[in-house]
Amino acid sequence: MHKSMERLYKAAKDLKGISSPSNLGRAINASPQTIKNWEKRGVSKEGMLAAQRTIGCSAVWIETGSGEMRISDGIELPTQDPGYISLDLLNVEAAAGDGCNGLEFPEVVQRINVLESWAHSALGGDLSRIKLITAHGTSMQGTIENGDVLFVDATVRAYDGDGIYVITRGNDVQVKRLQKLHGNVLAIISDNKAYETERLTGNEANSVIVCGRVLGAWSLRKFW
Repeated sequence: MHKSMERLYKAAKDLKGISSPSNLGRAINASPQTIKNWEKRGVSKEGMLAAQRTIGCSAVWIETGSGEMRISDGIELPTQDPGYISLDLLNVEAAAGDGCNGLEFPEVVQRINVLESWAHSALGGDLSRIKLITAHGTSMQGTIENGDVLFVDATVRAYDGDGIYVITRGNDVQVKRLQKLHGNVLAIISDNKAYETERLTGNEANSVIVCGRVLGAWSLRKFW
């Protein structure tokens, strides 16, 4: 188990009498999946700050083991640059093509610092809902390129108007444009015109699970 998670469990038990992962998750508003990820990869900075607010333990102590367990006034995370926040990049590839296997418990592979003022302006007020994943494939080419980092609102779990969504179909994770047509037909659209639009009805349409809405993308363009 990651050392930061061991310290979080200890703080929760010593300061609040919390002795189970499920009770810890409820205390700091973290899902069972998130707790499992933290056990492997370490507690996210958002998780440390949530524990600092609700349990009263020092985020610095959780992260490094330095200083006192109990919070003191004015403690801040030493690795967070002023004016920046961290967003979690998950080990999930959303296929802009034929799909790729999704993971039941995606893990954080990298924490990316972005300017907080830009993030609020581009992505909205509640940044805790934003997750980052990587696009894979060519079916959304022209809008989303292979390897783009996608900013996904993970709280959108149903069709919410025409737009680009991360969806699952069986064991596949895909990024596609969704559109509702007359007669309750769901169109799954690839922006690359080389791919045909799918039109689903009934049980086929109901089998499409929305995992989030894509708000934007970062691209790396290589010229050499």
